[in-house]
Amino acid sequence: MSQDRNEFFVIRIPDTGSLLDAVRIIASSGLTITRCHFNRSLDPVTAFFSVSGDEKACARGTGALIKDGYLQTTVAYPENVRFTVIVPEIPGTLHRILTILNEYNAEISSLSFDNRGRYPDALHIMLRVLRPDRTEDLIRAIETEYRVLIDGYDCGDSCDDGSLFYVRYAARVSEILDDLEDPFILELLHQFSHIAQQLTEYGKEYQDVLEQILLNGKRLKETTGQGFYSDVQVFSLTGHLTLYCFQLPGGGSIFVIDA
Repeated sequence: MSQDRNEFFVIRIPDTGSLLDAVRIIASSGLTITRCHFNRSLDPVTAFFSVSGDEKACARGTGALIKDGYLQTTVAYPENVRFTVIVPEIPGTLHRILTILNEYNAEISSLSFDNRGRYPDALHIMLRVLRPDRTEDLIRAIETEYRVLIDGYDCGDSCDDGSLFYVRYAARVSEILDDLEDPFILELLHQFSHIAQQLTEYGKEYQDVLEQILLNGKRLKETTGQGFYSDVQVFSLTGHLTLYCFQLPGGGSIFVIDA
Protein backbone atom coordinates (compact mmCIF):
# COMPACT_ATOMS: atom_id res chain seq x y z
CA MET A 1 0.00 0.00 0.00
CA SER A 2 1.51 3.31 -1.09
CA GLN A 3 1.99 6.02 1.49
CA ASP A 4 -0.10 9.18 1.34
CA ARG A 5 1.61 12.35 0.21
CA ASN A 6 0.70 16.01 0.44
CA GLU A 7 0.13 17.98 -2.74
CA PHE A 8 -1.11 21.46 -3.60
CA PHE A 9 -3.15 22.81 -6.49
CA VAL A 10 -3.49 26.41 -7.64
CA ILE A 11 -6.84 26.36 -9.39
CA ARG A 12 -8.30 28.82 -11.87
CA ILE A 13 -11.97 29.43 -11.04
CA PRO A 14 -13.84 31.49 -13.65
CA ASP A 15 -17.23 30.99 -11.94
CA THR A 16 -18.92 29.30 -8.98
CA GLY A 17 -19.83 26.27 -11.05
CA SER A 18 -16.18 25.77 -11.89
CA LEU A 19 -15.28 25.76 -8.21
CA LEU A 20 -17.79 22.97 -7.65
CA ASP A 21 -16.51 21.07 -10.68
CA ALA A 22 -12.86 21.35 -9.59
CA VAL A 23 -13.73 20.05 -6.12
CA ARG A 24 -15.64 17.17 -7.72
CA ILE A 25 -12.59 16.28 -9.83
CA ILE A 26 -10.33 16.32 -6.76
CA ALA A 27 -12.72 14.13 -4.76
CA SER A 28 -13.33 11.66 -7.60
CA SER A 29 -9.55 11.24 -7.95
CA GLY A 30 -9.44 9.83 -4.42
CA LEU A 31 -7.84 12.90 -2.84
CA THR A 32 -8.76 14.48 0.48
CA ILE A 33 -8.86 18.29 0.61
CA THR A 34 -7.01 19.45 3.72
CA ARG A 35 -7.08 23.19 3.06
CA CYS A 36 -8.68 25.62 0.64
CA HIS A 37 -8.62 29.37 0.21
CA PHE A 38 -10.64 31.48 -2.21
CA ASN A 39 -11.33 35.21 -1.86
CA ARG A 40 -13.39 36.68 -4.68
CA SER A 41 -12.85 40.26 -3.52
CA LEU A 42 -9.07 39.82 -3.80
CA ASP A 43 -8.78 37.66 -6.91
CA PRO A 44 -12.05 36.27 -8.29
CA VAL A 45 -10.48 33.50 -10.35
CA THR A 46 -7.75 31.94 -8.19
CA ALA A 47 -8.18 29.31 -5.47
CA PHE A 48 -5.63 27.34 -3.44
CA PHE A 49 -6.11 23.73 -2.39
CA SER A 50 -3.96 21.45 -0.25
CA VAL A 51 -4.74 17.77 -0.70
CA SER A 52 -3.50 14.42 0.51
CA GLY A 53 -3.62 11.00 -1.10
CA ASP A 54 -1.45 8.29 -2.57
CA GLU A 55 0.78 8.88 -5.58
CA LYS A 56 -1.71 7.46 -8.08
CA ALA A 57 -4.52 9.65 -6.75
CA CYS A 58 -2.30 12.73 -6.99
CA ALA A 59 -1.42 11.86 -10.58
CA ARG A 60 -5.11 11.30 -11.46
CA GLY A 61 -6.14 14.59 -9.88
CA THR A 62 -3.37 16.55 -11.56
CA GLY A 63 -4.12 15.07 -14.97
CA ALA A 64 -7.88 15.62 -14.71
CA LEU A 65 -7.50 19.24 -13.56
CA ILE A 66 -5.08 19.98 -16.41
CA LYS A 67 -7.39 18.34 -18.93
CA ASP A 68 -10.33 20.51 -17.87
CA GLY A 69 -8.22 23.67 -17.78
CA TYR A 70 -8.44 24.30 -14.04
CA LEU A 71 -4.88 23.67 -12.87
CA GLN A 72 -2.50 26.59 -13.12
CA THR A 73 0.95 25.42 -14.13
CA THR A 74 2.23 28.89 -14.94
CA VAL A 75 1.84 32.31 -13.37
CA ALA A 76 1.26 33.89 -16.78
CA TYR A 77 -2.28 35.16 -17.15
CA PRO A 78 -4.21 34.01 -20.24
CA GLU A 79 -4.45 36.86 -22.71
CA ASN A 80 -7.68 38.13 -24.18
CA VAL A 81 -8.43 37.51 -27.81
CA ARG A 82 -10.97 39.72 -29.57
CA PHE A 83 -12.55 38.45 -32.75
CA THR A 84 -15.64 38.75 -34.90
CA VAL A 85 -17.59 35.81 -36.25
CA ILE A 86 -19.63 36.42 -39.40
CA VAL A 87 -22.79 34.50 -38.60
CA PRO A 88 -25.45 33.29 -41.03
CA GLU A 89 -29.10 33.88 -40.22
CA ILE A 90 -29.68 30.25 -39.27
CA PRO A 91 -31.42 29.13 -36.07
CA GLY A 92 -29.01 27.66 -33.53
CA THR A 93 -25.91 29.51 -34.76
CA LEU A 94 -25.19 31.26 -31.46
CA HIS A 95 -25.76 28.04 -29.55
CA ARG A 96 -23.29 26.22 -31.80
CA ILE A 97 -20.59 28.86 -31.33
CA LEU A 98 -21.05 28.90 -27.56
CA THR A 99 -20.81 25.12 -27.54
CA ILE A 100 -17.43 25.31 -29.28
CA LEU A 101 -16.22 27.92 -26.78
CA ASN A 102 -17.30 25.70 -23.91
CA GLU A 103 -15.43 22.72 -25.37
CA TYR A 104 -12.21 24.74 -25.17
CA ASN A 105 -12.86 26.05 -21.63
CA ALA A 106 -13.12 29.65 -22.80
CA GLU A 107 -14.02 32.45 -20.40
CA ILE A 108 -16.25 34.92 -22.22
CA SER A 109 -15.47 38.51 -21.24
CA SER A 110 -17.94 40.10 -23.65
CA LEU A 111 -20.40 39.02 -26.32
CA SER A 112 -22.28 41.35 -28.66
CA PHE A 113 -24.71 40.71 -31.51
CA ASP A 114 -27.63 42.71 -32.94
CA ASN A 115 -29.20 41.74 -36.27
CA ARG A 116 -30.85 45.17 -36.48
CA GLY A 117 -27.63 47.05 -35.83
CA ARG A 118 -25.00 48.49 -38.14
CA TYR A 119 -23.36 45.07 -38.60
CA PRO A 120 -26.27 42.61 -38.53
CA ASP A 121 -24.16 39.54 -39.31
CA ALA A 122 -21.31 40.24 -36.86
CA LEU A 123 -20.94 38.47 -33.53
CA HIS A 124 -18.27 40.26 -31.49
CA ILE A 125 -16.52 38.13 -28.87
CA MET A 126 -13.78 38.76 -26.34
CA LEU A 127 -12.56 35.80 -24.31
CA ARG A 128 -9.72 34.02 -22.58
CA VAL A 129 -8.88 30.37 -22.98
CA LEU A 130 -7.88 28.73 -19.70
CA ARG A 131 -5.10 26.88 -21.50
CA PRO A 132 -3.48 29.60 -23.65
CA ASP A 133 -1.85 27.01 -25.92
CA ARG A 134 -5.36 26.03 -27.11
CA THR A 135 -6.40 29.55 -28.18
CA GLU A 136 -5.43 29.04 -31.81
CA ASP A 137 -7.09 25.61 -31.82
CA LEU A 138 -10.33 27.26 -30.70
CA ILE A 139 -10.13 29.85 -33.47
CA ARG A 140 -9.51 27.13 -36.06
CA ALA A 141 -12.46 25.12 -34.74
CA ILE A 142 -14.78 28.08 -35.29
CA GLU A 143 -13.22 28.80 -38.69
CA THR A 144 -14.16 25.34 -39.92
CA GLU A 145 -17.81 26.44 -39.74
CA TYR A 146 -17.83 30.25 -39.85
CA ARG A 147 -15.79 33.17 -41.11
CA VAL A 148 -13.65 34.67 -38.35
CA LEU A 149 -11.94 38.07 -38.22
CA ILE A 150 -9.28 38.51 -35.53
CA ASP A 151 -9.53 41.98 -33.99
CA GLY A 152 -6.53 41.65 -31.68
CA TYR A 153 -4.92 40.17 -28.61
CA ASP A 154 -4.70 41.93 -25.26
CA CYS A 155 -2.06 41.12 -22.66
CA GLY A 156 -3.65 40.23 -19.35
CA ASP A 157 -1.66 42.99 -17.63
CA SER A 158 -3.65 45.58 -19.57
CA CYS A 159 -6.97 44.25 -18.30
CA ASP A 160 -7.88 45.89 -15.04
CA ASP A 161 -10.57 43.36 -14.17
CA GLY A 162 -9.46 42.66 -10.62
CA SER A 163 -8.31 39.14 -11.42
CA LEU A 164 -4.58 39.80 -11.67
CA PHE A 165 -3.66 40.07 -8.00
CA TYR A 166 -1.70 36.83 -7.77
CA VAL A 167 -0.10 37.31 -11.20
CA ARG A 168 1.23 40.71 -10.17
CA TYR A 169 2.20 39.40 -6.75
CA ALA A 170 4.11 36.53 -8.38
CA ALA A 171 5.99 39.02 -10.56
CA ARG A 172 7.08 40.92 -7.44
CA VAL A 173 8.21 37.69 -5.78
CA SER A 174 10.16 36.77 -8.91
CA GLU A 175 11.97 40.12 -8.85
CA ILE A 176 13.21 39.43 -5.32
CA LEU A 177 14.28 35.85 -6.07
CA ASP A 178 15.90 36.56 -9.44
CA ASP A 179 13.35 35.01 -11.79
CA LEU A 180 12.58 31.61 -10.31
CA GLU A 181 10.82 29.17 -12.62
CA ASP A 182 7.02 29.06 -12.49
CA PRO A 183 6.64 25.79 -10.52
CA PHE A 184 8.67 27.25 -7.64
CA ILE A 185 6.78 30.56 -7.77
CA LEU A 186 3.45 28.71 -7.64
CA GLU A 187 4.63 26.71 -4.65
CA LEU A 188 5.68 29.91 -2.87
CA LEU A 189 2.31 31.50 -3.63
CA HIS A 190 0.63 28.49 -2.09
CA GLN A 191 2.83 28.66 1.03
CA PHE A 192 2.39 32.43 1.42
CA SER A 193 -1.37 32.04 1.03
CA HIS A 194 -1.37 29.40 3.75
CA ILE A 195 0.60 31.63 6.14
CA ALA A 196 -1.73 34.57 5.48
CA GLN A 197 -4.82 32.40 5.91
CA GLN A 198 -3.57 31.10 9.26
CA LEU A 199 -2.77 34.59 10.54
CA THR A 200 -6.29 35.81 9.76
CA GLU A 201 -7.33 33.65 12.73
CA TYR A 202 -5.28 36.03 14.89
CA GLY A 203 -6.84 39.21 13.53
CA LYS A 204 -4.43 39.91 10.68
CA GLU A 205 -5.65 40.97 7.25
CA TYR A 206 -4.88 38.41 4.54
CA GLN A 207 -3.60 40.96 2.02
CA ASP A 208 -1.54 42.81 4.65
CA VAL A 209 0.28 39.59 5.53
CA LEU A 210 1.15 38.94 1.88
CA GLU A 211 2.46 42.48 1.56
CA GLN A 212 4.57 42.12 4.71
CA ILE A 213 6.10 38.92 3.34
CA LEU A 214 7.18 40.86 0.26
CA LEU A 215 8.62 43.68 2.36
CA ASN A 216 10.59 41.15 4.42
CA GLY A 217 11.90 39.56 1.24
CA LYS A 218 12.99 42.90 -0.19
CA ARG A 219 14.73 43.78 3.07
CA LEU A 220 16.61 40.49 3.14
CA LYS A 221 17.70 40.90 -0.48
CA GLU A 222 18.90 44.47 0.12
CA THR A 223 21.01 43.39 3.08
CA THR A 224 22.53 40.28 1.50
CA GLY A 225 25.98 40.18 -0.09
CA GLN A 226 27.40 43.67 -0.61
CA GLY A 227 24.49 45.19 1.30
CA PHE A 228 25.03 43.14 4.45
CA TYR A 229 25.74 44.93 7.71
CA SER A 230 25.24 44.39 11.42
CA ASP A 231 25.25 46.41 14.60
CA VAL A 232 27.90 45.12 16.98
CA GLN A 233 27.85 45.44 20.74
CA VAL A 234 30.85 44.42 22.83
CA PHE A 235 30.57 43.47 26.50
CA SER A 236 33.61 42.82 28.65
CA LEU A 237 32.43 40.20 31.12
CA THR A 238 35.72 39.51 32.89
CA GLY A 239 39.35 40.27 32.27
CA HIS A 240 39.59 37.30 29.90
CA LEU A 241 35.97 36.96 28.71
CA THR A 242 34.31 39.18 26.08
CA LEU A 243 30.79 38.87 24.68
CA TYR A 244 30.04 40.10 21.15
CA CYS A 245 26.45 40.67 20.04
CA PHE A 246 25.84 40.97 16.28
CA GLN A 247 22.38 42.39 15.52
CA LEU A 248 21.35 41.40 12.00
CA PRO A 249 19.37 43.65 9.62
CA GLY A 250 16.65 41.05 9.18
CA GLY A 251 16.14 40.64 12.91
CA GLY A 252 17.65 38.38 15.52
CA SER A 253 21.09 38.40 17.09
CA ILE A 254 24.21 36.25 17.05
CA PHE A 255 26.26 36.00 20.24
CA VAL A 256 29.95 35.13 20.23
CA ILE A 257 32.04 34.63 23.35
CA ASP A 258 35.77 35.28 23.14
CA ALA A 259 37.48 33.56 26.05
